[in-house]
Formats: sequence, structure tokens, C-alpha cells
Amino acid sequence: MPGATRFRGLREDLGAALVVPFLCVVEVTSSRPVSTKRSCGKVCEHNEVLLAAVLGLVMVAVVVGCAGGTGPRSGVNLFHSTTAHTEAPSGTAANSTPPGASAVGGGCGTTPLYRGASPAWTRSARGPTDLVQAIGDKGDVAAYLFGYPLRSGHPENPANKILWVVRQPRDGSDLTISGHPLGASVPTVSQQQPPDSSPGEIYPSIVDVPVPGCWQFVLQWHGHEDAVELPYR
Repeated sequence: MPGATRFRGLREDLGAALVVPFLCVVEVTSSRPVSTKRSCGKVCEHNEVLLAAVLGLVMVAVVVGCAGGTGPRSGVNLFHSTTAHTEAPSGTAANSTPPGASAVGGGCGTTPLYRGASPAWTRSARGPTDLVQAIGDKGDVAAYLFGYPLRSGHPENPANKILWVVRQPRDGSDLTISGHPLGASVPTVSQQQPPDSSPGEIYPSIVDVPVPGCWQFVLQWHGHEDAVELPYR
């Protein structure tokens, strides 16, 4: 077939390009006559040019491959994504959504829900900004809601996991979490979390409540206090 013939001819040319120049070098450096002596001359020149062209094409392919290696087709991203931690402009409310974050619907009370960015002071905790988050009324507590939407009872997979990040140092103090439905005094929940996790000033927790609704939680640690309202289904 014509296509097969052309491919076979190209393969033979490539083989000659790789082998014949090498034989020419052997002829020059060897002290004995080499049987390939008659194959040098114009043949060597021709194949050296062809070899240079082939190497040039290989280099172009390598450069193109490297340039496209981080594209979506490769499935590998060589650039580490950065977590956005932003500083709120002066004069904004203590519990305002951080600059660069997007509001998330479904919140309750006075606590905004958001994702996409975190307050600058939470940077040391390395909280994932793609999670739904909440900020305390005083701006001293941030909550990363791993289990959003939160559910009443004792759900699993996911559980009601909340990572609390506090602005002031823990200094070895437990975090006391006290909660009740917003506008009601009962039922109540209460628990303590030890200061034994890192990095940053964090308290991992699972906070379950007995009934759905908007729950207000008061958080206390080392003489500091803040509050958040979170919805439970």
C-alpha cells in the first residue's frame, strides 16, 4: 500500500540518520579501515541534516508537551492553589462577610454564611475556604461547617462537624459551647472541646442538637466570648 511504503521509507531514513553518522565517526577515530568508508561523504552529510531535523522535531514536541502539561486534559495541576484570607476594610461590621467571599443562602439570625474566602486572622488555621463558613457576632470566632447543611439528631456521613477558629489565643483553655434555639431557652446543649489540635487557634467539634431550627451558640474560651446562629434541618 502507498501509505505503508511511505511509512517504511521514513523509518528506513530515520534508521540511517541514526546509524550512518555514528559509523562515520567510527571511521574517523578508528586506526583500522572500516567497511563503511564508502558509505560516507554525501550520504553522511544527507543523514546528518536529516538527524538534525528529527532532533529539532523532538525538541518541539517536548516543549509543547511541557507547556500543555498543566491543562485540563492532563488531569494534573502543577500549580498549588492558594487559600484566600482577606482583611476586611476598616469600619465594616465585625461579623461581615470577608472580601472576596460569596454569600450562601439558608442562614439564620444575624450570622451570615459564606464561602470562597476567610478572614485574614484565620490564616494560621489553614481552613478550606471552599467550605460554608460563619463568623461570630463580635468577629472573634469563625466556623467551618464540614457537615453543611447541619442536621438535627445524630447524623453520620456526614456528621455535624464544625471547626471553630478563635481570634484570641487559647492559652491552654477549653472551648465551652452552649446552645439553644434562637428565641427560646430550651432545649439546650452544652459541650467542651480541649485545646489539643493544630495548626492555629482551633477547636474541632461535632455539634448535635435535638430539634431542627435556628440555634444560637455561645462560645467561651480563656475569658473571651462570642456567639453564632446556625440553621439545623
